[in-house]
Amino acid sequence: VLGTNSVRIGNSPTIRCETFGSPQPKIIQWTFESAAVLPQLNKTILPNGRSTFPLADLSELQIREVNKSDEGRYYCWASLADKVITKSATLFVIVPPTVQETSQAVLEGSTATLSCTGSNFFSCLWSFKSRPIVS
Repeated sequence: VLGTNSVRIGNSPTIRCETFGSPQPKIIQWTFESAAVLPQLNKTILPNGRSTFPLADLSELQIREVNKSDEGRYYCWASLADKVITKSATLFVIVPPTVQETSQAVLEGSTATLSCTGSNFFSCLWSFKSRPIVS
């Protein structure tokens, strides 16, 4: 469905574009950011489906096993009589936070550095011996 979509990394979303009008519009192209979406290893433009509405056209873009490089704005282009119309969808790829387990030997009084990484609105809460660490 067009609009804003969030999907977890590794999942396989389908973006659906349905256009309406008289005469019936024809979906002619999908683009990602400013480049045409061509069938690739993980992107497939599904054959036009049947809309449940008269004078409508339906197209779906399936992205298999999304990764961060698939994140961005997708456009569906359709021709309607003598003009071209466009609809857009923004795809956010959610990468869960991870903690790298490492062993460090440090001298008492020295600094040890631990890291927590992720994307799209995450935060790490640290604790030591079940007590939160407040910075």
